[in-house]
Amino acid sequence: MWCFFVSTVTQSFPKEIEDEANSYFQRIFNHPPHPTISIDDVLDMLKRFKDSSVKKEKDVFSCMLRNLFEEYKFFTQYPEKELTIIAVLFGGIIEQGLVTYVDVLYWFTPMIKGLISFLFLFQSV
Repeated sequence: MWCFFVSTVTQSFPKEIEDEANSYFQRIFNHPPHPTISIDDVLDMLKRFKDSSVKKEKDVFSCMLRNLFEEYKFFTQYPEKELTIIAVLFGGIIEQGLVTYVDVLYWFTPMIKGLISFLFLFQSV
């Protein structure tokens, strides 16, 4: 069983890979007339890239997921619409089996701790 997060958490990628990965995220959040891409299209692309024999595509897959997992630190700053988009993307990634349960637990543990802290701060306001 391939464990994405544990194997790529400290991996760095060439600028070309980072730029391509970031361009897909930008297109997810863009509004016409700027180039856009749907969550379903991103999920299909991620499935293809995960199973690809092309190293660049595998690297873009790993880079996108690593960046997405690291982004949780900023979720409290996301506007509602963008947070909903990310939630749908995460749900699709989990539902489609693009990460393992170990990855999900590894990622969700700090996120849940952060959410509890955020709710505690919110409650005390």
